[in-house]
Amino acid sequence: MYKVTLINDGQGTIIHNPFTGGNKLMTGVIKFEINKVGQFDFQFLPNNAAHASIIRPFLTKIEIINELTGKEVFRGRIGPFSKDMVESGITTFTYNARDELDYLNDSKQQPEIYKGTRSGLIKKILDYHNSIVESYKAFYVGDIADFVGSSDKIECEIDANKKTLALITDLILSAYSLEIQVRRVEGKRYLDIKKKIGVRSSTEIKLTVNLVRNSQKLNPENVITRLIPLGKRDETTGKRLTIDSVNSGKIYVDRADLISEIGIRADNLVIDDETDPKKLKSSAENVMNSQKATASQYTLEAINLNLIKKNFDEFVEGNTYRVINPIMNLDEDLRIVSRQIDISKVEKSTLTVGDKFKTAEEYQAEMIKARTSSLVSKEALADSLSTIMNETAKISEELERLKTSTPLEEIGGS
Repeated sequence: MYKVTLINDGQGTIIHNPFTGGNKLMTGVIKFEINKVGQFDFQFLPNNAAHASIIRPFLTKIEIINELTGKEVFRGRIGPFSKDMVESGITTFTYNARDELDYLNDSKQQPEIYKGTRSGLIKKILDYHNSIVESYKAFYVGDIADFVGSSDKIECEIDANKKTLALITDLILSAYSLEIQVRRVEGKRYLDIKKKIGVRSSTEIKLTVNLVRNSQKLNPENVITRLIPLGKRDETTGKRLTIDSVNSGKIYVDRADLISEIGIRADNLVIDDETDPKKLKSSAENVMNSQKATASQYTLEAINLNLIKKNFDEFVEGNTYRVINPIMNLDEDLRIVSRQIDISKVEKSTLTVGDKFKTAEEYQAEMIKARTSSLVSKEALADSLSTIMNETAKISEELERLKTSTPLEEIGGS
């Protein structure tokens, strides 16, 4: 189903033909993740046409097409590679390709303290990138409405030591909790910056339908149960404003419910320009009240039913799907944050779904439910064992009674 083509100077060489005959890769796995450069890891033997091609890292391009839909799945360039020979003398070639977002790793920016509009910052960064790399690596400003928001102003330092992609990640994506995607229109590459990429799909990922396997991971690693807010710094002493004067002598704000679950995990909240201890305390309380307790993430193996049924959507990172697995007490709208496609197993996708964070109350409710279920199960088991023991005792009594009763033949002979 997936056709893989190497491209050198505009000339294509098919190195994986999905149909009978033709070149075949030994392995090929495509990996997509939100806000990350897409990857394609593949391996081939010397009899593949790829071996006869001149593969030049960073210059040789690669394209993957879904032959069933005609859709381009991956477009990028060759990166690192290795060559291995086993004891039998067979040599294999292993390559890593990266999608077009990786072109932003080919440049660094000029140092500057930028003061201006947010839209101007993006344009400045991309314009400079475009001016120092080849034209085919150019990016243009796409949909950035979510970044501009209601206030198109920003002041920041452009670090000359960071590659352009890292700079965009630090100054924009991480700082404003935004997501990036590359969009091609008529041969031009646009960079969109959104609150969330993807859409809500009507397709369900459901046990007995298209869900083969799933595992769950809970991570309370970044939970703060005690927050110490610090305000404006005293230039003489170097100390910062605290909230002890308005918080019964305590310099911290606690989440007692979370402390009872995972203990005290303290952190500082620094607000440089805050001079009012009441406002400082209020800011800390808002942070603690809105804090999520633990990240719940699932790894799913799902069947790509969209290949044979038109009423099923394709699995795409960023999209949200209803995931249903009664055995794991799972019935939630969850978002795909990463996706893997094995081109040799086209019927399945490996998905990581997350973006569903449990609040303190949900986390506690789930813990209580789990404990209650455990108790109910134990009680049910105890009841079952008690019933079995009672029935066993009755059977034993009946056997003893029969042993001591008069045999039927003796009654007949009297």
